[in-house]
Amino acid sequence: PQAIVDDPHGLQRIKPEHLSSINQEVLKYRSFLTRSPIYVFMTGVMIALCVLQTAYPARHISFLARLGPTTEQADRKVYLVKLCAHLARELVLDDGLSRLRKDELSSALVLNLAELERADKAVRFGGDFGIDLGADFHNPEHNEIMYAESCVWRQTPDNCTTVTRPEASGRGLAFIFKSFMEALHVILDTHSDLPIQYSEDFLRIDGSDPVWDTRSVEFSQENHEKTAADANLAFVLEVKESDLSPGLLMIVESFTHETDHILEMAHTEIRALYGVYISVLLVVLYIQLFRRTVWLSKKEAKLQQAFMKRFPLHVLEHDEAELLRDFFDNQDLTHFRVEGFAAQSGAGGAMLRNLMSSKDS
Repeated sequence: PQAIVDDPHGLQRIKPEHLSSINQEVLKYRSFLTRSPIYVFMTGVMIALCVLQTAYPARHISFLARLGPTTEQADRKVYLVKLCAHLARELVLDDGLSRLRKDELSSALVLNLAELERADKAVRFGGDFGIDLGADFHNPEHNEIMYAESCVWRQTPDNCTTVTRPEASGRGLAFIFKSFMEALHVILDTHSDLPIQYSEDFLRIDGSDPVWDTRSVEFSQENHEKTAADANLAFVLEVKESDLSPGLLMIVESFTHETDHILEMAHTEIRALYGVYISVLLVVLYIQLFRRTVWLSKKEAKLQQAFMKRFPLHVLEHDEAELLRDFFDNQDLTHFRVEGFAAQSGAGGAMLRNLMSSKDS
């Protein structure tokens, strides 16, 4: 009685100070799957999975960004090796066929040797051309080619003999590359007009220059014999074809394979995480929560319908039936008590009181 207050409509309301405790007792009997914290938690899980399937594979982006310039400079090394070998041969031969004078050939060889050394250091150790981590620190296949005492790039890997310089045989591509660079420097110092006056005239093409006249090409038997007898040039030309070109191309392929592997791994991770996301969405959120909640709601509705069928509406007057309907139409049902309705409903209300008493017993 102390928890009830009279309502202006003749019904009896529960006092506000007692309503919260009643609500807490009612919530104890509510199904676990229909509670708000469960849906809040599952919403958080779904958002976390959405973020995870994007953020987790994205960790590969920085590595892929590094492999791009690494592959580019490794491919550029192949071109620079061939160019330097060509310039060295033309510098020794000096027959005018290259359309470059000796001082221009020397300048061109100086420039491209410097670029080749720079590209090699960037690929191996990083720190240049946008490469922050060199291949020496992340690519075992690159290290196997460069530093292992073998010649896996040759068509006959069991034969690593270098005819023009036997001491370079089977020492790995890094040793051959170092010897190649040393031989080029010797050629540059031996056959250039010293001191070398570097200029970039070779980068500009002037059609009026006499060197473009085909009559300027002269065969020199002396230079031809000098070219054939130059041991350093012979070594440069040999390893360019047999070792450096195929070996450096194999390194480029290793970077390409590494890129493909990382992309495939990222794709696999995205598909796996997306599969987890769909599974959680379908099995947990839809089947276990949503469909279960709908089923419980339908079950509760059937119980309410069965409860309503027990009311003896046929003995109620019109006003009493309307009052009963208003009672169930009210959204805040816990504010009312059946006793208040029974007190206002005459004989029908008395019958309803008896019905409720018999149900409680």
